[in-house]
This record gives sequence, structure tokens and C-alpha cells, in this order.
Amino acid sequence: MPDIPTTADAKDDRRMTQRLRPSALWDRTAACLRENLTVLLPVGGVFFFLPSVIMARLMPAGPVGSLDLGILLPIGVMLLFQTIGQLTVLLMVLDPHKPTVREALNGAMRALAPAIGVQFAILSVVCAFLIVGQLIAMLFAGGAAQAGDTAAMTRLAVIGMVIAGPAILYALARLAVVFPALLLERLTPLEALRRAFRLTSGSAVPILALILVATFLYLFLQLALGTAVGGVFMLLGRLIGVESLGLLFTLVLTAALGTVANLVITVALGFAYRELART
Repeated sequence: MPDIPTTADAKDDRRMTQRLRPSALWDRTAACLRENLTVLLPVGGVFFFLPSVIMARLMPAGPVGSLDLGILLPIGVMLLFQTIGQLTVLLMVLDPHKPTVREALNGAMRALAPAIGVQFAILSVVCAFLIVGQLIAMLFAGGAAQAGDTAAMTRLAVIGMVIAGPAILYALARLAVVFPALLLERLTPLEALRRAFRLTSGSAVPILALILVATFLYLFLQLALGTAVGGVFMLLGRLIGVESLGLLFTLVLTAALGTVANLVITVALGFAYRELART
């Protein structure tokens, strides 16, 4: 039977909010990555790096609108691998029994079905916000966009995303620790969602700040290194007659940075859960 929130629970939530400091989370995340780099990197390589490289090679070079629906299967497989990787990393970092890579992987596979259920629930929430945002945009536009008016429909879509964006970011921040709750407390998907939403009460801003800082840092490094070093490799490739060398390097660099960002965010959210779950 689920616990009924009390005044004491509210006080615990306020105390947990005070303990959640992004700077402390960054320090613990960095220390954890340094100590466990030799075991976390292979997991990241298999479940984050390789799927990203393969996916980038499979993606067609044409515009987004020309994507074949057949590409959805590789995307689904890549997301599945990344989910397994995230669950494995969380178990290796947070489980007090200190499981081996094999034990953590087995635990991740057992939790995979509930984790997929959680992801579909979160996706449903995001889609609901997008639909509401689109409806609000159409209401204010007075139905100006007509079938075939691509420019007007694009504007409506952008406005709808802008309207829904804050609500989506808030919801994602409130549910950011759902995987650790699912794994360590052995909850059902619905229970894990409720637990994550309760734990992050009042902590959406620091959690969102943590995710956004890591994301912007990843994008900045990707742009800076891709432009500077990628240009050198592209020039070198032209000199030696291998023009695809620059593109290949950029692809590998992007996947490597994405792997690091994925590891950092996963570990940081794991420690955020640990802090918030303390009573």
C-alpha cells in the first residue's frame, strides 16, 4: 500500500532540496568517473559509442523530411542499447554490493522491460504537452495555417514547441531520477514515476541546471573541436586523397563526446537520486 504523504514528508523534501547542490554533484561525479574509469569506459564504448557511430553511418545524407521509416528500427535499437548502458552504469555506481560488470549487466537486463515502460510513459507526457502547445498556438493564430501552407504550418509548429518547452523541461527534471528509483527500490514503472516526482519536489531547477550545463558543454566542445581539429583532418584527407577522413573523424569525435556526456549525466543523476533519497 503506498505511503500517504505527511507534514514530516514535506519537511524531509525541503531538507533534501537543501542538500542537492549541483557543485557537490559535479565533484562526486568527477571523483566517481576517475575511480571507475577502467570499468565504465568499456560499458560506455559498447552501449553508447558504438551504437552512435553505427547510427550515424546508417543515417541518410538527405534532409530530415526525406528520412525513410525504415530508419526507425535502427534508432530504436540504438535507444535500447543506450538504456541498457544507463541501467548498467547506475547499478555499478549506486549498488552498495559493488556488482561486477557482468552482474550489473544482468541486473540491467532484468530491469529493461520496466525501464522501457517508464520511457513510454515519459514519451506520452512529452507528446501530450506538445499537442497542448500546438493547440494553443493554433488558437492564438486563429487557424491561419491551411493545408499546403508549409511556412505557416512550420511557424505554428515552432510556436507550439516554444509554448510546450518549459512544461516539458520541468517534467523531465522532475522525472530525471526515475531509473535509479526503478533499479534500487525495485519498483513498478508507475511507482518509480511517482517516487521520482516526489523525490524531486523543489529540486527541478538544480537538476535541470545540471543537465543543461552538461548538454551545452557537450555541444560547445563538439562545435569547437569539430571545427578546429576536424578541419585539419579534412585538409589532411584532401592532401592524401582520402576526402572522407575529416567526416570520419568528426563522426568518431561526436560519438566519443556523446559517450562522455552520457556517462557524466547518468552518474550525476544517480548521485542526485542518492542525495534526494536520504531521510
